[in-house]
Amino acid sequence: ADIAASHSGVHPQVAVALVVGSNAVGAAAPGMCSCVAAQVSAAGAVEALVTSLERPPASETSLLASARCYRLTDVSEATCLALTTGETQLSNAEILTAAAPQLAVGRPRAASVAVLRVARQQGAVGQLAVACLRLGPAPGAAIGSTTVGRPLAKRPRTAEETHGKIRMRQILLRHWRGNGAAPIDPVRRRPVQRTPEEAELQMLQVLEGLAKDGLCGFSNACKAVSECQSALKGGELAGDMGWLDRDKGVDVQQANGRTVRPVIPVPVLKAAFELEVGQLGDLLHSDIGVHLLLRTA
Repeated sequence: ADIAASHSGVHPQVAVALVVGSNAVGAAAPGMCSCVAAQVSAAGAVEALVTSLERPPASETSLLASARCYRLTDVSEATCLALTTGETQLSNAEILTAAAPQLAVGRPRAASVAVLRVARQQGAVGQLAVACLRLGPAPGAAIGSTTVGRPLAKRPRTAEETHGKIRMRQILLRHWRGNGAAPIDPVRRRPVQRTPEEAELQMLQVLEGLAKDGLCGFSNACKAVSECQSALKGGELAGDMGWLDRDKGVDVQQANGRTVRPVIPVPVLKAAFELEVGQLGDLLHSDIGVHLLLRTA
């Protein structure tokens, strides 16, 4: 009530989660906010946990936020939370169904965008925010294995990685927030008009397509949509960023007689070093756009 008083009587829309060890606490302000939780298996099966109640009628809305604590007790599965604010038009079950496939493989940002997509498809308008988190063993850890519940054995490091270098391919979709001049797609040399939300929704489609074909279509997808100059490279080098240095980033390269300056902001570079060889990452958002990374070496 004190917060509302300082905002002309308007109650803020807030949903928040705090993770400490194997425990997660989720809370949602009353009204158009929710916090739902489930156990998600590696196969994507969902078992809902006790969650916040479905949104009550306006006349019954309390001023108190709903909060619950969840504990990771079964180390063969992951505990996942999905937080939403805004009029999503979705039930708890619909939120979990949309998020589970991406949460099962460790892509919480893609899961968040998947929930947003379903909400828009069902007619949700206005400002929406979705955030998903996953607490549990690394995706791909064998159920019943002695490695589940403790750190996986370290893999051998390549000579380049030992010296702080890895190799990466990228698909980039730029966006424009509507302020100032629209950014230019350096591949097609035309202004970019899509919003950040539109960029994330489009990249989710790209991610889902690549996951279905086992990454076989990465080059074609890169050439078709990527707005990074690395897409100008031929054949299986489309999107190739070259060797990335943890401290220095990426060097200027040549492709088809043109100087190529791959774009990789510092937060994206950091995320790149967290991927395993052959792993397709989660959606990554930066000031210039939405990135999808594939580590190749």
